[in-house]
This record gives sequence, C-alpha cells and structure tokens, in this order.
Amino acid sequence: MISINIYEIIMQIINFCVLWWLMSRFMIKPLGRFLEERSQSIKKEIDVAESNRVESEAVLETQKKALRDARQEAKQIRQDAEENVKKERHKRLEEVKEESEKLLQNAHKELNQDIKKVKQQLLSETGDLAVMLTKKILKREVSEKDQKNLVTEALSQK
Repeated sequence: MISINIYEIIMQIINFCVLWWLMSRFMIKPLGRFLEERSQSIKKEIDVAESNRVESEAVLETQKKALRDARQEAKQIRQDAEENVKKERHKRLEEVKEESEKLLQNAHKELNQDIKKVKQQLLSETGDLAVMLTKKILKREVSEKDQKNLVTEALSQK
C-alpha cells in the first residue's frame, strides 16, 4: 500500500526550497545579470556598428560626390584647354595669314618698284640709244639739255 510519510514530504519541500534558494542566489541571478549585461553589450555594439555604417555611407557618398566633382572639373578643364588651343590655333593662323599678306604686299611693292626702276633705266638707255642714233644720222652733237628735252617729248607722246 501506499503510505504517505509527512516527514519525507516536508523534507522534500525543504530540500526543494533550499535548492531553489541556492539556485536563485548563486546561479539564476548571476546568470540573469550576466545575460542582461551581455545583451546590453550586444545592443551597444549593434548601435555602434549601425552608427559606423551610417557614417561610412555618408563618407562614401561624400567621396563619390568629390569624385564626380573632380571628374566634372577635369572635363571642364579639358574642354577649356581644347577651346584655348582652338583659339590659339585660329589666332596663329590669322597672324600667319596677315604676315603672309604683308610679305606678299611688300614683295608686290618691291616688284613694282623694281619694274619702275627697270622701265626708267630702259627708257633712259633707249633715250640714249635714240640720241646716239640721231647723232649718227644727223652727224651733229646734241647737248644734254636737248637730249633731255627730246626724251621728255618722246615719253609724253606715248
């Protein structure tokens, strides 16, 4: 038969309470505190990691923007340089054209002057030849004044 022993039940209850108190005092509370501290530490680390992530994203975005700006600035500098080169090339071509036109004009002037000189020399020599021929034909001497008058008359008749 089953017999109930009160003494054993009371001892079991006392043992259970002592075990409960010991577990609570030396195991559950310290373990709870440790788990709570660990939980807080993990939360702090998560918060720090999140703030670091946000900060690194901001830095990354800043660097991307700086890179875009630098590329844009480099592109603008290159375009400005190309425009300057085109302007300088155009300016140099204009200068060369002007210089060549001046040289050509000077050459024309010199050529015209040379032609005039040659014509004058030719006319003078022709006049001298004409006077010499006239002397021979007329067998007389013509003065220099008469010679100049004859040359001038001949030139004015042309």
